[in-house]
Amino acid sequence: MNMRKKSSNTFFNLLENNTKQQAHREEFKPKIFWEMENPFLYLAKLILGKRYTDNMEQIYKTVIQLILQSME
Repeated sequence: MNMRKKSSNTFFNLLENNTKQQAHREEFKPKIFWEMENPFLYLAKLILGKRYTDNMEQIYKTVIQLILQSME
């Protein structure tokens, strides 16, 4: 297995395990995770500054949405 494939598998396994741990909590509400989307995008824009292009915005939106959908 190549390193990229191994890293992505590790990432999604960690994400899945975290989601399972959260789901067992009595007050767990998956929609709460979606409140992180805009702050995440704002921080990416703030950190990247001039390097934050429209293309980068689409990439970061896709990434955060993939993560948050996995956590529902």
